[in-house]
Amino acid sequence: MEFVELTKEEFQKFSEAREDYNIWQSVDMAEMRELSGFHSEYVGVKENGEIIAVGMLSYRVVMGYRQYYAPRGFLIDFHNKELLTFFLNSLKEYAKKKKSLSLRFDPYIPYKQRDLDGNLVENGYDNSDVFDTIVGCGYKHHGFTRGIDLTRECRWMYVIPLEGHTEDSLLASFERNARRSVQRTIKYKIYTKELDESNVDEFIRVAVATGERRGFEVRSADYYRDLLRIFGSRGHAMFLSAVINLDYYLETLHEDAASEQAVIDDCNEKLAKNPDSSKITKRKAVSEEVLASYTKRIEEAEKLKAERGTELALSSSVFFVNKNEIMCLLAGVYEEYKQFASPFALHWQMMKYGMEHGIKRYNLYGISGIFDESADDYGVYLFKKEFNGEVIELLGEFEVQLSPMNSIYHTLRKIKHGK
Repeated sequence: MEFVELTKEEFQKFSEAREDYNIWQSVDMAEMRELSGFHSEYVGVKENGEIIAVGMLSYRVVMGYRQYYAPRGFLIDFHNKELLTFFLNSLKEYAKKKKSLSLRFDPYIPYKQRDLDGNLVENGYDNSDVFDTIVGCGYKHHGFTRGIDLTRECRWMYVIPLEGHTEDSLLASFERNARRSVQRTIKYKIYTKELDESNVDEFIRVAVATGERRGFEVRSADYYRDLLRIFGSRGHAMFLSAVINLDYYLETLHEDAASEQAVIDDCNEKLAKNPDSSKITKRKAVSEEVLASYTKRIEEAEKLKAERGTELALSSSVFFVNKNEIMCLLAGVYEEYKQFASPFALHWQMMKYGMEHGIKRYNLYGISGIFDESADDYGVYLFKKEFNGEVIELLGEFEVQLSPMNSIYHTLRKIKHGK
């Protein structure tokens, strides 16, 4: 085996053919990080002249030294201990020669199988052998963390398997609220449209509104435009908005209201003949309550139409797409339109897209790994759980110190930031 530097083209050809290809270990991600001042290098292992493993390395220079990070690295057979050991040891030597402080990576590999409540599954999969090999090569593990750390990629995520499903079977697998929400978006014809460079500001506006409401920092508009240009141009990202046509929505509400009024009229006729029927009286009361709800929604929709026009963008998301998975990594929704449950329309559209294109899973990405009400993201987790998917615990982050200056750097950083 031979550890080698690769060209960008060599890396791209090999990586995109892999079953374990992901958005982080990609030319796309390298180009995005370069726009933020990082540099990129591509390395790999060849055997008999053929590439058998690769890694995209991203680094910046601090204090005259490089800091290497391989996002979700690497594209390699992690269970081939000989190969993995050779790669990791060679990588350390490579980085040392490049005058590096440290090298870290966070493999896109599950650790141990968990159920929906985060409990270990008896006799489930267990990739402890991969963990042991990495640690055995001198890389320090940063812990089996839980919680949300916005400076790091998540260690827990939530995925929905698509393989083997039809639209009907997938929808039937959802919890009741998710299933009904999807059906409601279908009924009211909330549709999705793909955005391009001419109208990507539609997503940016939703993202800004969501960030302001939830109190988190939103990336610049240029970042999202670059994301669309780089990932989107290769078919690896789709920006979608969920849109409602209020004319059709109102037409459907009026039809529903008319149906309930017909039930009430029928009940009145029957009560005229049988005024003591408790069954008919209860049925009438239920329909009157439903009709009042429709009447209120009609009034609200008419007001919305008068103020904002016939077509409303309700929510928007960015989906990263490859042959292995679709990932929803960025999303936003207008608070004033939350009653339409439009994120369900976006998720359902992309799940259907995944099934149509033979994509194996749909990834809702980060969760905290804390499965009770103490979790900051508990409400988000309950939303994701409605899709009846799977909890994935990843191995976590590993790092190797390559120079004594690394400790000095971190000490100075703590002093500067007061931590």
